[in-house]
Amino acid sequence: MRDDGAMYIGPSESEAAESAAAGRDAAHAQDGSVAEELVEALASGSCDPERFAERVIRHEESDPDVVWDVLALLDQNYRRKRIDRNTFLDLKARLQRHSLGMPAEPVAARREAPPRDVPVVHAVGSDTPRPLLASGKAPRNPGGEGGAL
Repeated sequence: MRDDGAMYIGPSESEAAESAAAGRDAAHAQDGSVAEELVEALASGSCDPERFAERVIRHEESDPDVVWDVLALLDQNYRRKRIDRNTFLDLKARLQRHSLGMPAEPVAARREAPPRDVPVVHAVGSDTPRPLLASGKAPRNPGGEGGAL
């Protein structure tokens, strides 16, 4: 009760929950606009990918969800062909690694080495090719066609 004898009735639990949700939605919409601005700058070419990633990571200090919002927007803009494939894949990998607490890898380390050419020989009487051993000899075929041990 208040001092004047009148009773104050506050918002119900559902009204309080709706108000809190509206506040979260407004904050999320505001943060979403930052993510949209960042991705728009990248897509329009006014921000290079390296600077873009740095800006997103820096903004994460004030909004921990911005990286995930940006990843969703990057995907949308890639599918709409506003961002090229290599830029999308590089930024996606970098931001995901950052968000998961993984160390950044140099670009050269991310590229897989091309597969080596391995000489292949056919065993006598067999249609199955086999790799040549380092010694330059084909592996033996114990118990099968082409020679027994």
